[in-house]
Formats: sequence, C-alpha cells, structure tokens
Amino acid sequence: MYPNASAPQAQTEEDYGTSSNTSDNRNIPNDSNARGLSGLGSALGGLAKASTGMVSAACQRAKQINENHKVSTKTKDAATSVVQGAKDIDEKHHVVDKTKKAAGSMYRGAKDFEQKHHVVEKTAQGVTKGLQFISSKLTPKTK
Repeated sequence: MYPNASAPQAQTEEDYGTSSNTSDNRNIPNDSNARGLSGLGSALGGLAKASTGMVSAACQRAKQINENHKVSTKTKDAATSVVQGAKDIDEKHHVVDKTKKAAGSMYRGAKDFEQKHHVVEKTAQGVTKGLQFISSKLTPKTK
C-alpha cells in the first residue's frame, strides 16, 4: 500500500520501554523509549494544534462568506417564501382537505371491498393450504 513502508517488526519488552534491566527488577521505561514517547507527544500536540487552527480558519471563512453574501438570511427568506407559497396554494385549492377526503374515501372503499369479498381471509387460507402442501411433500414418508 505504501511503497516506502517497511514491514512491521516484532515487538519486545524493550519496544514498550518495560524491560527489567534495573537492579531492583522494577519495570521502568528505558531512556530511549521515554524520549521516543515524548517525541510522539510533541507530534500529537502539533497535530492537534494544526487541526484546531484549520477548524478555526474554516469557521472564520464561513462567517466571512455569510457576512458578505448574507447566506443565512437568504436561506431563511427562501424557506419562509416556500412555506408561505404552500399555505397560499392550500388556501386557494384546499389541497390538504381534498387529500384527507381522498384518503378517507380510499380507506372506506378498501374496507367495504374487504367486507364484501373477504380477500384477506381467502388469501390467508390459500397461503395456509400451499404451505401445508409443501410441508407434506418435504416430510419423509413413513413405512
């Protein structure tokens, strides 16, 4: 994946700075590992500082663009206009009321059709019979 990357090396106690090379056999970090960890801390600190700076710069730029072009105000005005337009259309054409009536009529029609023809009951019976047939064909015959 990375052309210049070397293969990972096996890790030992020394890699973690915990080899027991002191006279009292306590696990104390080796000096070289402590320096390596402090270098890691410096690198991570630099990364954190750079990312904070980037985020801060991005926020400042967004604020500047908003101030120059009034993006949030224009967006709010456009949304308000869309909502008002929808309300005006509804007042003129009664879209919401007509939709409610149509949905109610469709529901009543479906309910009446079901009561007259028992579609759900007949479908359930047909599925049950089909499953029983398949089950009987899959069950081994006893002698």
